[in-house]
Amino acid sequence: MKFIILILVSYNIFAQNLIVSKPYIREVPPTSKNSAAFMKLKNTTDKSIIIIGAKSDISKAVELHNHTLVNGMMKMRQIKEILVPPKSIVELKPKSLHVMFIGLKDELREGNSHKLSLIQKNGNEVKIIAPVKSIKRHRH
Repeated sequence: MKFIILILVSYNIFAQNLIVSKPYIREVPPTSKNSAAFMKLKNTTDKSIIIIGAKSDISKAVELHNHTLVNGMMKMRQIKEILVPPKSIVELKPKSLHVMFIGLKDELREGNSHKLSLIQKNGNEVKIIAPVKSIKRHRH
């Protein structure tokens, strides 16, 4: 029996090829229908990890987005994937890469937390519980 437990523990440690840290969802006014999630993604492997989507039940749609410079103006655009190179960290942050929630079903209030999953190209899912934070109170 100890052998089986050791195998399961080893498998779970090995399965953590993508480590998510400091996740949060932006608090928005009750009238707003969209919000975003931010976090740090750490690839602990020697191969690239590609995030191809995200899902959550807090909104009608969940998309991967980035801000890009178009004709001298910053524009938010949906993207197909987020690449996390081997042995590196990619930060999802405001005015950059992020997970976009479109058509919020309920109000997002600071202090609450919501479930979110990142979907990798290889089919793996990373489940996250992200707290809602007010950007106004957490600015540096």
